[in-house]
Amino acid sequence: MKEKLKEICGRVDACRSCNAIMRFNGGPRFGFPPCSNYLAVVVGAEPGPPAKGKMTPEQYQDAFAPHANGKNKMQLLFKYIYNAGGDWKRLFYTNSVKCPPGGNPSAKLMNDCFSNCERHLEDQIKAIKPKFIVVVGKTIKRLGLNNSYQKIIINKIDNCPINYTEYKGIKTLLVRHPQGASKDCMKAIANEICKLLKK
Repeated sequence: MKEKLKEICGRVDACRSCNAIMRFNGGPRFGFPPCSNYLAVVVGAEPGPPAKGKMTPEQYQDAFAPHANGKNKMQLLFKYIYNAGGDWKRLFYTNSVKCPPGGNPSAKLMNDCFSNCERHLEDQIKAIKPKFIVVVGKTIKRLGLNNSYQKIIINKIDNCPINYTEYKGIKTLLVRHPQGASKDCMKAIANEICKLLKK
């Protein structure tokens, strides 16, 4: 797994497919560092702040550490997973669009970028062979999963859908983005992920 991820990391780092439609802010973000013990894949939309400047996968992972002091709201998810007793380092975090856009990019621009990035995401998933995948926020629609819910797992918390489906034949959990989510919602999402990690 680790060597295959290193190979994919090199391809992502060298990718310039979006040069014509997007200004790069430090180049592509592969996701967390290549290693051999990932159990699951978490897929966000696109890299958030800090948008500018090149980051290694190790630096990127440090930005998501449970006690990191950053501005990226997705870091909250890993904080809650850690607080719920889950091993957050067994989760490979990456984005459906690999480059940080900065500003307020249009949905069309992000969809155009995803058409270039999708192959990288698929390669990452194939290399890891995860037990499950977690898809967050607007990425659900981007991956075409918004109409594929199998059943609602939690529906007692306002504005906190947690649903199961499949992506590429793999069990997939669909959850809301941490931005604006209540503490109860974040705890519920983290607990569901921790249950899957322990199975």
